[in-house]
Amino acid sequence: MSERPRGQGDDLIMHWTEEIAAIRTQGDHNTTNVQVWDQKNNKKLRSVDVPEAVVFWRWIDLNKLGLVCKNGVYHYDYTEADGVPQKIFTRAP
Repeated sequence: MSERPRGQGDDLIMHWTEEIAAIRTQGDHNTTNVQVWDQKNNKKLRSVDVPEAVVFWRWIDLNKLGLVCKNGVYHYDYTEADGVPQKIFTRAP
């Protein structure tokens, strides 16, 4: 799992109701690392590698990020124990 220290990501989005930040970092070989941080307690909640480069992302509910990649769309629930982004569908070329 690739990780950078907090604050060195390429993009950050804040949760709309909680003091939680998601930090996105484009990795090597068309991967993306996403870290979810609790800003109030200064604690990392989760870190996950997405198998594709993320081109667009948003919080889609209280626990999930929507990740749009070149070839697919994923949902990532940072509260789930397995912590793996689920591929929802493949994008048309």
